[in-house]
Amino acid sequence: MFLGGDLGGTKTLLALAEKDAAGGMRIVRQQRFASADYPDFETLLDEFLADRPSIAAACFGVAGPTDGRNAKLTYLPWSLAANELERRFAIPRVTLANDFAAAAHGLTLVEAERILTLHAGQPVEHAPRVILGAGTAGTMVAATGVVVMPASMPPPKPVFRADRPFLFLIRDDATGTILFLGRVVDPTRQERGGPAS
Repeated sequence: MFLGGDLGGTKTLLALAEKDAAGGMRIVRQQRFASADYPDFETLLDEFLADRPSIAAACFGVAGPTDGRNAKLTYLPWSLAANELERRFAIPRVTLANDFAAAAHGLTLVEAERILTLHAGQPVEHAPRVILGAGTAGTMVAATGVVVMPASMPPPKPVFRADRPFLFLIRDDATGTILFLGRVVDPTRQERGGPAS
């Protein structure tokens, strides 16, 4: 069984899931809580896990900064420590993630019919992906975040453009000695049978 959660200033969403026969995840139980009704996350989680199911791992997206092991919510007086959650709830591994970063990691799992295209374009393989969102505290917009997730993007190939005069040299890296020095006066002109002058 796996435990996931989205912890925000207004609401906290928790879900228990298990792997299905196809290797996907199936939600077994989920519940929404009014975050401000609880003095801390542990009290809320204690209520959700009252039947003490066996959990292999947990990940919580938190509305605030985190280093993966500790977090402080921006709009609540909640502080979380993964070590304490692991100990108190007998969960072998707990990960804390920023809520926008967690949402960005899930982009590839969103079903196509749930995506609304605002402006059509051409998808670019390995291009960065962006997720935008606004959090709420009460009825006011309280936060806006942007997460750019590099999708294993390879580094750009260097491009050399010779469109003006330039000097070039060949240098021995070990000694720093210049082995050859040359110049190109007009790189746009190509003489027959020879290199550019």
